[in-house]
Amino acid sequence: MQAAFVRDHAPGFVRIHYTPPMPTEVDQRFQPKHTALGALVEIEGKARVLAPSHRIAGVEKAELELADGRRVSGAFDPAIATASIPFQEFKTEREDALKGVKTLKWTDGKPPEEGTLLWAIEWPLGQQLPNSRAQPILIRTSAGVSVEPPLERFLYVGLGRADGLALLNHEGLVQCLVFRSVPGIENKSLCAPQNAVLTPMNRSAQ
Repeated sequence: MQAAFVRDHAPGFVRIHYTPPMPTEVDQRFQPKHTALGALVEIEGKARVLAPSHRIAGVEKAELELADGRRVSGAFDPAIATASIPFQEFKTEREDALKGVKTLKWTDGKPPEEGTLLWAIEWPLGQQLPNSRAQPILIRTSAGVSVEPPLERFLYVGLGRADGLALLNHEGLVQCLVFRSVPGIENKSLCAPQNAVLTPMNRSAQ
């Protein structure tokens, strides 16, 4: 049953490869690539790739890695990129680049109640054998309480270093997207329900 869950929902868990912005005097060819987790979700009937704003701050061009290993070029729009919005949308160069790729879907209900089991899928990082594909890992956690004001739209989850990861319920519906780890607290992050993903945070929360 777990294998079927992973197979059905793995396409919605993606990676974004990018080179962080550097001073103009630094040769970009020698800058290492960074990787951020992202989620491929359906919003208003369209497939959208979302990544945490703080992970891709200042980034324009990037490359999307799909679950099947394909890579798609695209960019973030600097005109709308702002730290006050938790997630930014990655736009592919080709309009049909995501055609046929299975997306995750949001739950229709309210944010999960405290103690609700949540699931995520992640591919392990690190060196792999030649011509081999790493097997995805099924991660289990649970929803915590709502975050204190002015971030009350977010909820705590028991995960660390998981920025950008989508958390699903047992039906495979997205409950929230992990926004960022809580500084100084191990294995604790803020997770954004649908109503907090693309809307500005309160100014006092920035």
